[in-house]
Amino acid sequence: MCIFFNKWKDFEPTTKYLSIVSGLTTITKLHNYLKQFKWQGEKAWKDYWKTPIEFIENKDNNNDCEDFARFAVDVLVRIMGITGARFIAHSGYDKSRWKGIKYHAICVFPYQDKLAVFSNNGLFKGIDSYEDAGKLTFKDGLKYQQVRDWQGKILSRKFKIFGTF
Repeated sequence: MCIFFNKWKDFEPTTKYLSIVSGLTTITKLHNYLKQFKWQGEKAWKDYWKTPIEFIENKDNNNDCEDFARFAVDVLVRIMGITGARFIAHSGYDKSRWKGIKYHAICVFPYQDKLAVFSNNGLFKGIDSYEDAGKLTFKDGLKYQQVRDWQGKILSRKFKIFGTF
């Protein structure tokens, strides 16, 4: 994943897409639906950010973190009406898991007076802030964080949030 270039494509839902997602009316239904998709990372320089319909059509092939996040944000806003759902791309590091700076995208949304996160590896609840959501992946340092609304508009960017760089 490469968060430093804008790879967000406009998306107009088709009848097919709406018929598929119209039944995803709860967090549990969306979470269970996402479990059927396979995750596969892409090389940052070859990264392609799929639209939500492209994500559905590629269930078994090469969906990475921003594809999961963008789809989840779209369903949360379009179907469930959760207008505070956000696509968050960030970079940082976790020394216990890998060397160097890595990248990840997640969907963050308001849930039971806190925040919850949809990531390609699950649903996490009880989060206090966007920065704490980043700590789920990057416990040793969060270098960059970009927050987008459900249509791709960049709402904020932060650099060197915590850790030593």
